[in-house]
Amino acid sequence: MTSYNAEQIKDIILSCLTCITFTYRGKDCNIDPFPPDHFHIYCDGDEWDVSSIDEVMQGQFFDEMCLRDIAQEIQDFSW
Repeated sequence: MTSYNAEQIKDIILSCLTCITFTYRGKDCNIDPFPPDHFHIYCDGDEWDVSSIDEVMQGQFFDEMCLRDIAQEIQDFSW
């Protein structure tokens, strides 16, 4: 299993124009980037739209945790 830190995940999100998928605590999640100002986040049936990469990284979308804090726990990360 390959692990990514928060800055690597942020860079991947900003460089991709395709859906990024991952598993967090058994929940299927994804981030669909439309940079520079629209990002769609999905996790286990809940969905959010945010307008900046900072909101993606710091919003508490994942069991009231932010992507920056859960980066090391993410599994099956792909794009």
